[in-house]
Amino acid sequence: MIPSKAGDSPRARAPLVADTLRWLLGSVFVAAAVPKILDPEAFSLALIRYDLLPDFAVTSTAVFLPWLELVSASALLFLPSYRVASCSMLAALLAVFCGALGYALARGQTIPCGCFGGHSEADGGPWYELFRDVALLAVAAAVYFWIPDKSRPPVRASPS
Repeated sequence: MIPSKAGDSPRARAPLVADTLRWLLGSVFVAAAVPKILDPEAFSLALIRYDLLPDFAVTSTAVFLPWLELVSASALLFLPSYRVASCSMLAALLAVFCGALGYALARGQTIPCGCFGGHSEADGGPWYELFRDVALLAVAAAVYFWIPDKSRPPVRASPS
């Protein structure tokens, strides 16, 4: 067994794993955002297929969501002081995507997810897409766990 130093935590022992997972998560979201930014109309059609949003919200979601993905992924990759917030945002987005895919599967729909643009379709089908998003959610949880303590907001004691 390797002796540990005082204050040595799992986060401090695995910077290579943490950075690799952070770059993986950020890169996937950048790769997903760019095609949707370049073709919001096709992404709108993908959103319509899910039948989850009211008609008036589809266009604004198709324009706003990819930019949110891109900004959050960029912050995760390049802005250490925003890593907690950006990782939390990406995890929340993944949870919503898992919910939407699960809801579509529960209704018997086998529609392309639209994750990498309006025309994208995974070879494995909707179950593969759901599994991929759950796996990315696990990666986001690991990245969040390994974000160094110095970039986390201070915890305030609640008044008693």
